[in-house]
Amino acid sequence: MKTSKLLTMLVFIFFITISSCELFEDDDGMEDEYTYELFTNPSDPTIVSITTPEGIRFSFFGTKDNDGVPETFQLITALYPGESEEYIININEDGTPGRIITPTGSTFELAPLGEKEYFLKVVSASGEIRLTTVFHIDSINQTTKTLANNENWENKDMQPRSLKPEALFYTKGPGRKDVQKSTSADKILIVNVTHCGYQLSDYTDAILTMTPLSGLAIKQAAKIVYQPGIFIFQLPDAEAQSTKIREICEKVGQLAWPVCIASNFTPESALCPLIKQLIDSKFSNSSEKNTILAVCDKAIDLLPTLCEIHDKVGLGAWCEVTAEIYLNPNPDQFQYQVEVFLGDGGAGKNIPLTNFDPNTGGTIDYDIAGVLDVISFITIPFDPNPGQGYVAEAEVICPSPTGTSVEISIVGSDGYTNSSTVSLTKPGVVSLNVPGGAENVKDVITVKAAGNKWETFIVF
Repeated sequence: MKTSKLLTMLVFIFFITISSCELFEDDDGMEDEYTYELFTNPSDPTIVSITTPEGIRFSFFGTKDNDGVPETFQLITALYPGESEEYIININEDGTPGRIITPTGSTFELAPLGEKEYFLKVVSASGEIRLTTVFHIDSINQTTKTLANNENWENKDMQPRSLKPEALFYTKGPGRKDVQKSTSADKILIVNVTHCGYQLSDYTDAILTMTPLSGLAIKQAAKIVYQPGIFIFQLPDAEAQSTKIREICEKVGQLAWPVCIASNFTPESALCPLIKQLIDSKFSNSSEKNTILAVCDKAIDLLPTLCEIHDKVGLGAWCEVTAEIYLNPNPDQFQYQVEVFLGDGGAGKNIPLTNFDPNTGGTIDYDIAGVLDVISFITIPFDPNPGQGYVAEAEVICPSPTGTSVEISIVGSDGYTNSSTVSLTKPGVVSLNVPGGAENVKDVITVKAAGNKWETFIVF
């Protein structure tokens, strides 16, 4: 009988990301800062993320082709600063925003019927409150038609949609073998990574980050892993990468047009009082009234904010600059690092790259420091019979480079004792030969090092 301790390595999601920060000047001369990222990995449903000057982060999700070029927007999430739960905006088949699902489960739906006429539907989390109304933005406090608790409202330009929030799933795109189809097979970066001198798990991955001094960045996953801890980055062909960036940006711009449906909807703050008035007149006793009103302003404000983003953030010019930077990469204008993650949810370890030229590639050796640990604690044979001798063995990682004293000892219930002490400066195995004991004798096996203790036992 025995217990064992294993080192767990984290399996990484790999991706390619381009990010940037732009400044736009308001009419009053003040500068607004929008931060945005373009995600180009075919297997990642994230297409683009934009953070407004107010700190609201919008993330657009959808489908892509095998080269990472977006095909459709399917979903937008919005996260307000200081909050942990997102608002979800479903996208209709025509690319326009559909139902908004709030963190409380209430839903809002706003759609244009004409230049200034809008349809609005509000539903509480349980469905107890259901409101539909049509209003004109020039007289927002006067409804032209109100149908409370009515699921049969129809208009020739619009049909009501299901009020039940659907579970949202995405089918992952092509696997790693289809990512980064480079035409320059001779340009590679080889990174040999160890952990305290210990070989990494088969499932550990790494990400290369190339950051120009202008602030734009591209992140690339290791394309090939020949053996544990050896990561091969196929550096992208400059011309192909530049062309791809332009193509993706152009498509994102096309998909962004239908997202703005509320450009004429200016007095958004007046809509929530209208919703309150309708709820008070029809559902004054509902326990969900306050839940709806608590999220109303933020939910309704999302659509005008999307239009503001559409008007101010022009991806075209930024993408052109980005494409030019990657078309002619200058090693002196870039910073490089490789990021490797170890442990379940552990922080990434950054490996800075110096004297690295993306036009020629290179080889980097790097050892990640860690914490002293026993990753394997066994007996050979696993469960010895009465009278059968065995070997107690423990594998130790991350000792001090100057030497760590490691003791392995045996204490038997029959009074037998034995021990051995070694000094390790790199990962290694400590062991002890133990003679067999009588039936039902219990041996407790202990490893001690740097104030730590690990134990296991056997019973003959």
